[in-house]
Amino acid sequence: MKRSLKIVAFLCLILSFTVMACGELVDCIISAKPTLPPKTLRIGQVGVAYSETIQASVKNASNDDSYIYYLSIDNGLPPGIGYYQQGRKIIFTGTPTAAGTHTFKVHLTIDYPDTWEDDDDDPFSDSNNICLGNDTTSRNYTIVIE
Repeated sequence: MKRSLKIVAFLCLILSFTVMACGELVDCIISAKPTLPPKTLRIGQVGVAYSETIQASVKNASNDDSYIYYLSIDNGLPPGIGYYQQGRKIIFTGTPTAAGTHTFKVHLTIDYPDTWEDDDDDPFSDSNNICLGNDTTSRNYTIVIE
């Protein structure tokens, strides 16, 4: 009897790995989370071209690049500096026109890889983000212009 229960448990485990990719199962157990790195942005000079990059990631994910990243910022960039998104990077560029210390908040929201989308509510659905975790985060950054 004990032997047959072990065999059934083993077969269920194999079936789980067959239905879900190993990386996805690990992500479910550990919970993938979007992250923005702590970073000191470089100091800029009035009238001198400025460029700086922040790269977002997904903590505990087997492939960060398979997620879709949406990055935005609250007001607070130095005059003359703008930003754009390139994949999971937010890039600040421009020529500052005024000195000062400018603190702003970067917001990150992620969409999960196609492998997690599930429209038919099967048992592996994660509509409450139990496995996937929270899909948003934010962090304050500062650019100093001298």
